[in-house]
Amino acid sequence: QMGIATHFHPDDLPLVRSAIEQIKTNFETICIEVRIASVDAKYLWTRITATAHLDEQGQLTRIIGILQDIDEMKKAELTLRERAERDPLTKLFNKESSQILITEYLAERGEDSLAAMLVLDLDNFKAINDNYGHLYGDSVLSQISGRLRHMFRSHDVIGRIGGDEF
Repeated sequence: QMGIATHFHPDDLPLVRSAIEQIKTNFETICIEVRIASVDAKYLWTRITATAHLDEQGQLTRIIGILQDIDEMKKAELTLRERAERDPLTKLFNKESSQILITEYLAERGEDSLAAMLVLDLDNFKAINDNYGHLYGDSVLSQISGRLRHMFRSHDVIGRIGGDEF
């Protein structure tokens, strides 16, 4: 299994290893979507459908699979998902996505664990738009979102839940 690490995207390795184990232990057919390095060292989305090939005694002899190039389709899907989940101006999670992610996060946590939520509402932001224009106001919101991204961890939920509320 060591050889697979050179071809698959590092983030996809747990899924690949899990799929291989599933085939080896249950002889199930699996279908996964992962990124595989191309000849020019770019990762391409690929759908792998694989199954166990057994000998006469029912022992696993090899894994046989089909690779399908789904790169364009997957990138289009990810773009659509991002548009649905993200605020177009700040690229932070939108209100609905923020609520879903926070609810999921809290459901996964134990009752004894600690979590914090911070709501930031910019005072008098309307005055910025009125005095300097909406383009300037949009620039301020974009700068604030950038600073918020740098202040928090990559796995924290950062969202724009209203016009000037984060």
